[in-house]
Amino acid sequence: MSRLLSWVIGSVPTMTDFRPPSLQVDSNDQAVAQLAIYYSSSQPYVGARFDTWSSRHCSESSTEFTADDLVAVSFLSVNVPPLAAKRLLTDDPSTFNNLLAEIPPHLSFWEAGEPSEKSPQWKLEKELMAISGVGLAIASKLMARKRPYLVPILDSVVRSTLGLPQRKWASLYGLFSDVEFRNRLETVRAEVHQRDDVMLPDDLSLLRTFDVVTWMDGKAMSASDPVYEGWPQDPARDED
Repeated sequence: MSRLLSWVIGSVPTMTDFRPPSLQVDSNDQAVAQLAIYYSSSQPYVGARFDTWSSRHCSESSTEFTADDLVAVSFLSVNVPPLAAKRLLTDDPSTFNNLLAEIPPHLSFWEAGEPSEKSPQWKLEKELMAISGVGLAIASKLMARKRPYLVPILDSVVRSTLGLPQRKWASLYGLFSDVEFRNRLETVRAEVHQRDDVMLPDDLSLLRTFDVVTWMDGKAMSASDPVYEGWPQDPARDED
């Protein structure tokens, strides 16, 4: 009986923990430190500009991709290729902007329901990735720029740190459906926002908070990188 019980228990798949390492412990101290370093007011990471970039020549729009969005993702160390930019902005903008317009600007990841192939965000990701030179990292960063409450950034560092499957966002849906986990992210964000040495965007989303903490964890754990504090000017947001 004990041998059978052991086989049954061993055959049950375990739930993967998709929390970043600094939030797999009881204390929030490490996550707070990661977020504060990234958005330091004296020496922020280049990627901190992704959230707020807007040029005087290009007004921000929530229903269309603009040149500002292409500049913003460059702060996360990816560049939209020229022909891809041309298609996105001038040759075929309606294909992408019409899908974008179907997505409410402040719709949150967990309120939207589990992603499916019928959802406009799923279709938009597919259309973006059909552009030559646009992979998952660029597509997710463009979408996160326009819908920061809905779309998680999925580059190679984030996926590797979390142990995510190669592509879909659905793996994170269960995590963000957990109210306690969202409350914890809110606590981390609030603690950093109160600090005098940090310039945290007022409307920083929970998904972006999660992304920064995860990415900083991943870079800190990388055997090929020195400690992360020493590299504020190199966001190193890998493509795919």
